[in-house]
Formats: sequence, C-alpha cells, structure tokens
Amino acid sequence: MIRAQRNASFWKAYAVFVMLLVTFAIIGAGVLLSWLDAFEQSQPIHSVKAIFNEYFVAENWQEILSLSGYEMGPLEREGDAAAALSALKKDKVMSYYSAGATDGAHKYNVVLVDPEALAESEQAVGEIKDATAEMEVKGIPSTKIATITVTKSSEPGKWG
Repeated sequence: MIRAQRNASFWKAYAVFVMLLVTFAIIGAGVLLSWLDAFEQSQPIHSVKAIFNEYFVAENWQEILSLSGYEMGPLEREGDAAAALSALKKDKVMSYYSAGATDGAHKYNVVLVDPEALAESEQAVGEIKDATAEMEVKGIPSTKIATITVTKSSEPGKWG
C-alpha cells in the first residue's frame, strides 16, 4: 500500500514536471518566433518595398523628384521631368533589385523592363529576378531610373 502511494506521488510529480516543461517550451517558442519576426521586419528589403510601393508603383513622380533634390533647368517648365518619367514608364514593367551594401547603406536599383523582352526570355510577364547579373545573362534589356538607398536607423527595434 505504501509502495502504491509512493508510485502515485511519483507519477503526479512526473506529470507536473512534464506539463511545466511543455509550458516553458511553448512560451520559449513564442518568444523566439516573436524575436525572429522582429528581426525579419528590420531587414532593409521591407523598407524598400514600402518606398517602392508608395512612390514608384503609385507613380508619385513629382514627390520622387522633390525627395531626390532634383532642380529644374533654366529652359524647363514645371512638370516636365515628371511627364518625362511618366512617358518613360509607359507600357513597361517596373521592379527593383539589390545593388549591394556599403558601410550600413543598402542600395536597390529601380528598373523598367519591356514586357515583350520578359516574354521572349521565357519568364512570366511581370517577373524580374533580383539580380542584375541574371538579367544580363538572359539578355533582358532594362532601364535604371532610380536608386533607393536605405541606411541603418538609430532607433532601436522591438528587441533592441
């Protein structure tokens, strides 16, 4: 009888230990996943995607020119540069790719590609690889219209 009670108390303690272990494992996994998500969101590609969508996909040419510090020439009228960019973009697929990083600054080139050139290269229309070397190897002509430079922020993230 005493042995049966001892065995029962052992199994109760063992069950509590296993439940605590599983609980800590679940909490630890949640913290780890949260930290990994915060780390992923701190990568520069997410900032570049937001900038690309806000300015280039929405075709806010005038705002792009003002943010880039563009100054009108003496023979240029207001809106000529924006109209030129709009005409350059017409009927072309726009994308961006990483152009490398130096001293905490990541650069991404914004390019225009003719959809017919994409179709000829046996890629789905609208799909552009994230490497200029691949576009050159496949012979896809592209026009670079901008470079987005993202620098490291001094503000700490969610996890520092």
